[in-house]
Amino acid sequence: IKAYKELLADKNVSYISIKISTIYSQINTLAYEHTLENLITRLSSLFDYVLQLEKEQGIQKFINLDMEEYKDLSLTVDTFTQTLALPQYKNIRAGIVLQAYLPDSIHFLTQLQVWAKNRIETGGSAVKVRIVKGANLEMEKTDASLHNWIQAPYHTKHETDANYIKMVKQGLCENYIKGLNIGVASHNIFDLSNVILIAKAKKINGFVDIEMLEGICGNLPTTIQQHGFNLLLYTP
Repeated sequence: IKAYKELLADKNVSYISIKISTIYSQINTLAYEHTLENLITRLSSLFDYVLQLEKEQGIQKFINLDMEEYKDLSLTVDTFTQTLALPQYKNIRAGIVLQAYLPDSIHFLTQLQVWAKNRIETGGSAVKVRIVKGANLEMEKTDASLHNWIQAPYHTKHETDANYIKMVKQGLCENYIKGLNIGVASHNIFDLSNVILIAKAKKINGFVDIEMLEGICGNLPTTIQQHGFNLLLYTP
């Protein structure tokens, strides 16, 4: 938390991505309410600091809540929504990640859309969801095999890719995108072209970010910007 605050205080930094395991090391899904209470307290300390920095620097820093293992999915979503539901954070704009390789993610996406729509209708600020395919597959496979469980993510890339497209299309719904903006994280030209075509047809470019990793996307960022989309490059 101290390290995150030092990073946020840097005038060159306006956006950071964090994980719940880095702000609370005693996560226990069996002690769900106790864990959630501690996570809300710790995330609140970061949001309080964001508000403090906004007064000092005139810029509101953005905190993105990244996703980890399947067991932390509902806990991460609850931490995100319940912290931002506190009155003092009504006008904070923040983000959360959902992983397409988890069949459950589409259901959490629709819940977040309804929640975010209600948030802006009651005078709150919009929030953002970043849709990724998922990066912890080997961990999920290993954990499942050790306990003789069925793995949480899809077993094939075809299923993951299909769910990714399904989630992106749901995220680009005009009824919800003003409350729940969407970040599409991909380096796949088909996926990016699909998003660009849909967003342009619906005239919702301003609510869509294309998100990539610095250093592995060649000249794609320049091309994306030529199409009039906001581009976010992640770097360690």
